[in-house]
Parts: sequence; C-alpha cells; structure tokens
Amino acid sequence: MVFLSQVTGPSWYARNPTGLNGLRANNCVMSNGSFLGKPVFYGRMKKMWVPPGLRPKRPSFQQLGREVSLLEVDGEDYLPCDVNMSGLYELPKTLEVVKYPDPRLRKENEEVDPCHPSVGEIARKMFQVMYADRGVGLAAPQVGINQRLMVYNPTGKPSSFLSQVVMVNPKIVDCSDKKVVDLEGCLSFPGIAGKVSRHEWVRVEAFKPGGKKIKLKLEGWQARIFQHEYDHLDGILFIDRMEPEERARAQFVLDQLVNNYKGNGIPQL
Repeated sequence: MVFLSQVTGPSWYARNPTGLNGLRANNCVMSNGSFLGKPVFYGRMKKMWVPPGLRPKRPSFQQLGREVSLLEVDGEDYLPCDVNMSGLYELPKTLEVVKYPDPRLRKENEEVDPCHPSVGEIARKMFQVMYADRGVGLAAPQVGINQRLMVYNPTGKPSSFLSQVVMVNPKIVDCSDKKVVDLEGCLSFPGIAGKVSRHEWVRVEAFKPGGKKIKLKLEGWQARIFQHEYDHLDGILFIDRMEPEERARAQFVLDQLVNNYKGNGIPQL
C-alpha cells in the first residue's frame, strides 16, 4: 500500500492549452519511494492527478490496525426478499438526532434491502449528522428511520473516512463469554453517561450498501460501538443496560428530557 506523501522538484505555473493554470512537478515521491510520476494540479482547487492504476486502494481494517477483521463472502450476495422500504421514501433533506423519550427509539425496526438506491445516500447523511454531534456511531432509528441500518467510525473524525463502516441488516452470530464494563454515552441522551457491560468481542454478519455480505469479528472499542448501535436496532437503549446505581444517578436528567419532550406520539420511557 502506498500513499502520496510529497511533491519535490521545481514547481512553476504555466499557461496550457486548456486555459487553466497547471502546477507541474518533475517528481512525485510515494511513501514507499517506488513511484516517479508527473502529476499536474489543475484549476483553483489544485487537485492531484494520479494514474488510475497507481491510485491508493482502501486498505483492509487489519492494515489500518483496527480491532476488527473483515471478510467479504464470495457467492453470498443479498437475495431479494419482501422487505418494508417505506421508511426510505420521502425523507427530509436534512436529518437530525431524535432525543429520548421519542417513541421512534423504541419502535420495531424493519429490515432493509441493501440494494435500494437510497441506502447509500441515507448512510452518507447519517455520517454527516454523527460528525456534527461529535459521535462515533449512529443507528437509523436515532434519526427517525425505523430500519435496520447503522453507521460508525471508531475515530469519530471525518478526515478518517477509511475507518467508516456501514452495516445493513446486521446480526450477531457469536460473542465472548467475558464482558467488559466501561463508560458510555449516547447522542439521543444528551448530558447522560453511565457504565455499561458489553461482550469483549462479537462476530457479526451484515450487508454493505449494494448487497455484498460481510463477516466481521469486532473487539474492544469497535465491539462496544457496534453493540451500542445494534441495541438501537432492537429498540434497546443504553440506559436499559446500566447498573441500577448508574441509572439512579442519571434519573434526574432523564426526567428533564421527558419534561422537555415536545415531539409527536406518546413518549416511550
């Protein structure tokens, strides 16, 4: 895997037949020192052009050093079936996080056809909402879409887009007996945090947008993020898994959220 690190050599602007200013360089140095090309910057944005065959490909999660292993399963693409896609139609132009005790957080969530053209666009908007609220994960019910779709980025940084994960219809196929207790928060519960017990690792099957099936083993931080968002798909909230003393400490803020709720429908506590 090689990544563009720097451009060396004389650089100068010159007029060219396209009418745009081009910044030429005599040498393009890659991180492994193996590539010598002549990229050209065009236009005001000065975007780097690299031959298609030499463009970096998305590294695997193992190459990224994450606590996850991923396998795309050949021959196990999504098989079309009857699923309710009503939640993907007529979506608002912008999404926002719904707050407790909005009833949509407790509502049953339908499976999604990962080949539906709206899935990728919804995932993109969910990432935008997640980053805007400084989160690391987001489930579709948290933006008012009661479908089994979730996104996360363990870094929480938009610049680390290679770490983004989108899962459609995920399910847990195996998990560790050992559990780990750690502090969690939730975008749907502003001002609340508490210790929650989670499995140390989980094995997961899911689909990517487009219908490709994936199998993963998630550990540590990513396992915790996944389990938190997976609970949302089952209508389970992290306050349900808090120890009684943790829940008692958070009760005052929960009561305030209930009192301030002005949404539609009967609140689900």
